[in-house]
Order: sequence, then C-alpha cells, then structure tokens
Amino acid sequence: MGASDEYLLAQEFENKQLTLFDRHGRRGISMIWHHDVVIRDIQWYHDLRQFFILLDKKLILFDPVTRLFQEITRIAPYQTNSFRRCTCRNDRLFISYWCQESAVEWIQISSWTLPKRRLSPVTCRANEFITCIQLNSNDQLAFSIQDENNPLNRQCRFELRDLDLNTLRTISLDTVSGVFSRMTSLPDGYWALLNVDNNLVFLLDEQCVVIDKIDPLHGPLRNIALIGRHTIVIRTVQKLIFYDLVFDEERQRQYIYEECGYLNSYIHPSIHYTL
Repeated sequence: MGASDEYLLAQEFENKQLTLFDRHGRRGISMIWHHDVVIRDIQWYHDLRQFFILLDKKLILFDPVTRLFQEITRIAPYQTNSFRRCTCRNDRLFISYWCQESAVEWIQISSWTLPKRRLSPVTCRANEFITCIQLNSNDQLAFSIQDENNPLNRQCRFELRDLDLNTLRTISLDTVSGVFSRMTSLPDGYWALLNVDNNLVFLLDEQCVVIDKIDPLHGPLRNIALIGRHTIVIRTVQKLIFYDLVFDEERQRQYIYEECGYLNSYIHPSIHYTL
C-alpha cells in the first residue's frame, strides 16, 4: 500500500482490487487489478499526482482521477533480478532489488533514463540485502539493511544517506530476530520502521536514535504508510488501522499515537500473501 497527502491506495487480494481510502478510513473507488498478484511497493509521486506501483519485473503508473494504469516499458530489471522497493521525489526515482548485495538504481523520471546504478559494496556489503528504501522531504535516503551471514541471528541496521548514497548516519536495530521490510518518513526528519516478524513499530528521531518501540497489539503487521502529515496507517493481515500522529502539549519532539478507527480490508485471514 502507499499514501498521498489525501488518501491511501491498498491492494485487496481476495477481491483482486486496488481501493482508495481517505485519511478517516472511508472507502472510495475500487479498481480491478489485472497485473501480478504480488505488488512489491506503492509510492505516491507528487509531481504527476499519480502512484508508482512496483511489481517484480514492471513499473506501473496509476492515476487515481482517471483510474488509468500505464506501464513504463522503458524501465526493466537489471539482469535477471527482481525489483524490491521504490521511492521518489522531484525528478528522482530510486529502485532497489530483491537479492543479496542489492543494486540500487536512480532513474530520472522526466526522461525515464538511468543516470546511475549503484552496486555492492556501495549499496550494502557481501551477504547483505536492502529490505526497504525511503526518501524524506530533506532529500535523505533511508536504507534498512539485513545481514544474512548468520541466518539464525540476523542483524539489521538503519542507514541515512545523501542522494549520492554517501552514508550520513548508521544505527543497529536491536531485535532478537525479524525483518524491517517497511518504513515511512515522518515530519521533522523522524522515521517509523516496521518489523514484520516481531510486530513492532520502531520510532526514530532526526538523529536516527530509537525513541520508542510500539506494539500495536493487532496481530501480524504487514505494512505502514503516512497520509499527509498526521495520519499513520498500519496494515495487519485482516485490517487497516488508522492512527492520528500528534505532538504533546508542549510541542516537544515526541510522537503520540491515538487510534482513530478500524477498517476491514476484505482479506481472509487464512490467505497467505507476500508483501
């Protein structure tokens, strides 16, 4: 799923649909989804007012006004690899790959050209792969990276980089196990990272310090997105859960979550799917 300033676009697997929801969880239009079952990522591109939908081997633009899908045929995977995640801002689209020693591509959206493809060890080290990437409004690129050297004790870290992939900050993510496969940027340089195995949301401040670990207590977590500046949406197996994101009374840099609604997403709990 992915979100703009106004709404959320989510895949409903059982109905083979993509559905728009507003920030209050109200259901909008639904469209039949005719492409791959597995959507790797959905990202809003403000300049075109459209969503990028990333599949294993394809990149698609979706216009929520006209409801039209457009495959970007000039964008194809590097060698035999599959796409993993994408993120965009201004004229830049970054795509990471589903493989160890993950490649990261920078695509110029206005021309659909590839100015740069970065490989290991610039992107990550041997036996590591990038589980998620995300740009923030400061043109900082966040990586969550998983170390596969010891499968029984996987190590994860969060890295903040500039647009040339130079490392600005790095922190280890302290978990017993689990993959940080989703993240979203928050206002003021903060971040929310989703650990899909431990079902925890990690909150990081602008210095990349973990300031909180939240257990939403709604079962397995699948995805996270920010609508506008103040609405967090967390996807579980069966529900979309909407939260208000607010400052405390003294307007310190502290985030408080208040649940503001539930929404059934028509996903049968017995169906297994990959995000």
